[in-house]
Order: sequence, then C-alpha cells, then structure tokens
Amino acid sequence: MKKTALRLMAGMMAVLLLTGCGSPAAQPAPDIEPTAHEAQLPEIIVYADAMAETSDPTQLYNALAEYYTAIDALHNGARELMPDMAAFTARTAAPIFTGKSENTVFSPSSLYLAMAMLADATDGDTRSQIAAVLDAPQYAEAANALWRMMYENGATVALPANALWSGVKWPVKQALADQLASSYYADSFTVPMGTKTADELMQSWLNEHTGGQLTQQAQSVQSDADTALALMSTLYFRGFWLNEFMESSTAPAPFTQADGSSRTADFMHAETSGSWHQGKQYVSSSLYFTDGGSMLLVLPDEGILPEDLLSDADAVQDMLTATPEQYTYIHWSVPKFDVSSQLDLAEPLQALGVTHAFDAALADFSPTTEETAVSLSSAQQAARVSIDERGCTAAAFTVMMGVGAGMPNDYILDMKLDRPFLFVLFGSSQVPLFVGTVYTP
Repeated sequence: MKKTALRLMAGMMAVLLLTGCGSPAAQPAPDIEPTAHEAQLPEIIVYADAMAETSDPTQLYNALAEYYTAIDALHNGARELMPDMAAFTARTAAPIFTGKSENTVFSPSSLYLAMAMLADATDGDTRSQIAAVLDAPQYAEAANALWRMMYENGATVALPANALWSGVKWPVKQALADQLASSYYADSFTVPMGTKTADELMQSWLNEHTGGQLTQQAQSVQSDADTALALMSTLYFRGFWLNEFMESSTAPAPFTQADGSSRTADFMHAETSGSWHQGKQYVSSSLYFTDGGSMLLVLPDEGILPEDLLSDADAVQDMLTATPEQYTYIHWSVPKFDVSSQLDLAEPLQALGVTHAFDAALADFSPTTEETAVSLSSAQQAARVSIDERGCTAAAFTVMMGVGAGMPNDYILDMKLDRPFLFVLFGSSQVPLFVGTVYTP
C-alpha cells in the first residue's frame, strides 16, 4: 500500500500583532464550504460589537459590564482544568531555542492545542508519546480549558482558532471531526489536496485568523496529492500598554548585537514604578496591557545570550513563575521591534519523544482514517510579534500535516534593553501566549 504523508501543521501561524481595536482584519478569501462539523463556539459577548451598537454612555457602560461578566464566566469555568503551561513552555522551549542566536518567536499555547488535536487523531503508543509531552491525563479537557482561558475580545484581543482540513481522497472519521469540534472548537473542511484551490483555501484561512500578519509564511503551507490531513491552530493578539510610551521620547540609539557589532534602533523611553525580579543570570520586569496581561522583558547578564536561558528548562520555569520581590522606579529603554520566525518543529518534537507519528511503519492514525500507512510528514509554526509606543500585536499558527525586601525609594532600575533580550507575552489569565528572542530589533 502506498504510504500517505499526513502533514501536521502546528501553527501559530504564531503571529502576535498589536494593532487597532477589534478582531483581526479579514483577508479576501475564496468561498469555503464547511462540512457538517462546523464548531459551535461558546456564547461570548464581543465588547467591540456591543460598543458599536450605541453611543449612549449608560448603554456603553452596560455593554462593557456585560462583556466582562461573560469573559469572567468563560475563564472561571476553565481555571481548574488548565494544563501547567509554565512547565509545558519550559519543556518545549529548550529544543526549539537551543542553537538559535537570531530573532525567534514561539507560541507554546498554539503548539499545545495543535498537539492535543494530534493526540486525538492517533492511538496506541503514538498517542501515548504525544500525551507524555502534554503531561495531562485528560489533555482534551485541558486543551479546551486553555482555549477558553486564552480567549479575549475586548480592549485586549486574544483569539485562538483551530481547524481540521481533510483531503477528498482520505475521508476523516466522523467521530474525530465531532471530537475536535467539541473539545477544540475546530471547524472541518474537505478540499482536493494537492491543488492550487486547496492551498489557497488553507492559506486564506490562516491569514484571516492571524489578522494578515503572516501572509508570507502562510504561502509555505502547501499540500500534495498524498496529503491526507492538516491540523491548524492559530492565535491572534493585540493589546495596548496600560502606560503608553510618548512618541516624542523615542530616539535612535545603539543596540549591541550578539557578535559585538552595533546597529541603530529606535528606543522607546518611559519611567514607571513597578516590580522586578533578579534571577540567575538575568533581570526581568513587565509592561502591562490595559485589560490585564503583560509582556515580561528579560535582560540576560553581560555575556549571557537569550538562548542560554531558554535552553535551560529550570531557568525558563523560574522566569515564568517567579514572584517579583523588588519594587522601585524603573527607567525603561526598549527598542521597537517586529520579529518573526518560521519553525520546523519536526526535530524538536522528536527530541521530546514524539517519534512514532513521523514513522509510517509505527504511526497509528486509526482514529483519523481507515488508511493504514499514514504518518506525520511535517510540523511547522510561524509567529510574529511587534511592539511600538501604543502596544503589541502578535500572531501565530501551527500546522501539522501528515503523510523579597523592597528597594529604597530612591533606587532606580535601569531596564535598558540595548543588547539581545527575550520576552514572554502573557494573556490576562497569565497564560504564556508567546516566547521570543530579539537579537536584532
């Protein structure tokens, strides 16, 4: 029997993009006819839509209160089922960032959702290997809770989306489509894989759900006649700083790169009061968004690179969970940046123990299709994060296809990010949405 490549696209198209208000800007797309497995999303009141319907102050206030009540209910119902995302991020960051002395962006949340869907598409030892990385006995419930904890659509926007794409030649079992729709809110589409039409439809879906931030990366998502399935998970984020930087204070200054050379970057400047943490070989503090959520900025000690920290799971765990013990004045000097990357996740996943899925002789995709020679042929993630004086925008997609004491009041922390640093973008529920390194702003 001819072996079929099951490509698993695990995507962020991980793009983090902070721009304007509302949902990501939809891109023109060919008509897509969803199967009967169209996901039923939780009933959530969208703040932007409610606000657009009235200009009356009382009605605006009521719409805002109604939205936050709905969001609180969505989050509170999921909180106890959440997976340990700090541990998952620490576990997966090491094989992804090791050896990368360049701008790199990774969305652990997008990867978790894609891997959980992949686990449901497999069985036996194949599923066991994936579940071991997820480290949650009830990973489908955990992924559903993660999706709900990530979701925001108010002044801060964080929109996850999932989809199952199957080829006409390789019918997907209804039970799998139903499970992905129920647990992951994943829509299902059937397309003629290996055609320009199929590729344009998948690329358009990715662009629509990442706010058009990863259009170039989306073009690399292509099928062939042997593609049986594509699993996609996207994430779009946009948030505004609680304390915006003044554009008049932005000025060019030197940024020292990893090789010792210098380049000019536009640095934003501000002085705030806040907490910070002195970790082993780094110092960190956070910038906050209006609706909650934050960007943790981590400056490694002189001579230490971001990859040195991210390749150490214990260091990452400390960064994500440490409680800032110092409170003082902070002088921020932050370069504006727009960083993106496209990651091949095949080697990192295999390094984590996910090997059977890539081996056609061992892979068990029996919950997906009657085809017995299906395997995972590719796993990729694209992500982008940009910041400016107003806030942050980010997006990502993952596609899997197969064949202490306070400081004195006069102390000032100089948080001058003028050499390679790293960041972690948290949603309002403190879910790590993106992790990235800036070697060249």
